[in-house]
Amino acid sequence: MIRGLICSLCILSASIASGQVTEAEVERLFRQASSGEIRFQSIVKPSKDSLIAMADSASKYLVAKLNTTDAREKVTLVEIFRGIGKSATPYLVSALKTDNKDQLRTTSRCLAEVKDTAAISYLLPATKHADFTVRAEAITAIGKSGGGETTARLLESMLADSVDMVRKSIVYGMGTNKAAGSVPLLIASLNDESFAVRLSAYDALVVMDSLVYESIISALSNAARERQFVLLLRLAGQLKIAKAKSPVFAELTNESALIRGWAVWSCARLDAKSARSRLEKLTKAEQDQFVQSQIQDAFVYLSTSKLDE
Repeated sequence: MIRGLICSLCILSASIASGQVTEAEVERLFRQASSGEIRFQSIVKPSKDSLIAMADSASKYLVAKLNTTDAREKVTLVEIFRGIGKSATPYLVSALKTDNKDQLRTTSRCLAEVKDTAAISYLLPATKHADFTVRAEAITAIGKSGGGETTARLLESMLADSVDMVRKSIVYGMGTNKAAGSVPLLIASLNDESFAVRLSAYDALVVMDSLVYESIISALSNAARERQFVLLLRLAGQLKIAKAKSPVFAELTNESALIRGWAVWSCARLDAKSARSRLEKLTKAEQDQFVQSQIQDAFVYLSTSKLDE
């Protein structure tokens, strides 16, 4: 079988070189590449690699498969188009002209991996689709396509979407494009009704790093709700924002155990020496189990972290 495979690949290489790739060859290779059968396992990757090497020759035939409902085939298409890269963009954007939801979702996933700003304008109609899963996939693709501030502005205009899965995709894309103008909206999203959106906004702010320092310090003094405030506290510690030390340490005596607990977590990351002495005193008086667990975890962190050296 291996010998036959080598012969087939040699013939295929010659076909690619001569530009004579046929639809039948692409069909055969895709069937092997997306197969879950044991007999094909040894040739799954070589088949994918061959299709990637064909580039345009494979793209023009594979777009016809983007309406598949088979999960394995969808994953295979994403992997192949990721490998082909931006040369596949013209074929993929043409596949967005459809009412088929499976095709729209899979095409968007492929474009998300291709990461070509040239595809963004073609993805925009799908961001208004009635099906929220189509909107989410298209928005994710836009976010991952890059474009910086221009793309961030587009995403910001969509943030009023009523579905949390869509808003999660939006804030993810805002973080990926790292536009300073998005920071206030990301901080506001830390107070979103959806836990998933709040965590996605948190991750986006972490990715933006130093761009958010001053905004986080400012937001610590006017957080709308406790759920937003604790995330801001945690961000101050995770990003090691030195100027946030005083407001964070002040929360060690807050009436809310949740706030005290996350203040403990961040204190250990902001100032090892001061944190150790403060936490040693706090542990003697603290009654709440959550806060006590955070104190013990902080001691472990301090004993192993380079901050303590």
